[in-house]
Amino acid sequence: RDFCGILENATNQFEFLPKEVDDCKAWLKSHGWKEGEKFVCLQVRDSAYLESNEWYSQYNWDYHSYRNSDIETYLLAINWLIEQGIWVLRMGKTVNKKVSINHPKIIDYPFCPDKNDLLDVWLFANCDLCISTATGPDLISDIYRRPILFLNYLPLIDMFSWSKTLNHPKYLVWKATGESLTLEEHLEYKFHRTEEYEHLGIQIINLSQEDILMTVKESWSRLEGTWVDTRSDEENQKKFWNILVNHRNSSECHGYIHKEAKISSTFLHNNANFLQ
Repeated sequence: RDFCGILENATNQFEFLPKEVDDCKAWLKSHGWKEGEKFVCLQVRDSAYLESNEWYSQYNWDYHSYRNSDIETYLLAINWLIEQGIWVLRMGKTVNKKVSINHPKIIDYPFCPDKNDLLDVWLFANCDLCISTATGPDLISDIYRRPILFLNYLPLIDMFSWSKTLNHPKYLVWKATGESLTLEEHLEYKFHRTEEYEHLGIQIINLSQEDILMTVKESWSRLEGTWVDTRSDEENQKKFWNILVNHRNSSECHGYIHKEAKISSTFLHNNANFLQ
């Protein structure tokens, strides 16, 4: 975690060799991409990699099944992005399902026979937006200062506060009452094991297709400079950060706060009691 804003204030980066850049662009162009066209890297974590890898498959990884999401719930957002003329590269090495949309501006990278390690890095380092469920490769986008939209992840306290990010975590609901957890409760119950949520009587609810679509629209509008926060939105962002940075668990996760790190307004609109 970047507690001091080192990445944001750094003046140098790891640069790609000219041949590496040419090779990666040539690969994109072989799929129909044209120089200057915008593309998004979409990383949706599921169980496939840990189940298929010989070493990892020795172990039971169900303890963090709360991190998994279904690519099918991203289809409305994918369609919206390609309607805007934006390429969508669904990333990953091994995944459970193909993207069930056939469109020339969608590249289902895990199923590309010519995927390679260089492309893994270069694409995340050069995308116009990384959309991720918080899986690890999004750190490449972070290092190269690409904007990131984090969707369907937990716990909220793990958010990348030192970078230009928009965040919409999974919903947490008390099973006994049906009430959504407040921000204070999200920060207090920062579990990394599925059974811990279950033991405390907390239900994890994945984002719907509509939730994902609206948050992707919000993220892209913010990047384009067309999103307008209401006065209430601005006040809620300030209230969110005030609660987060002053929480007793915050010091172990947060230091430098990027001015464009935000909780999604879509998420706040859907959770009227979140900031109580």
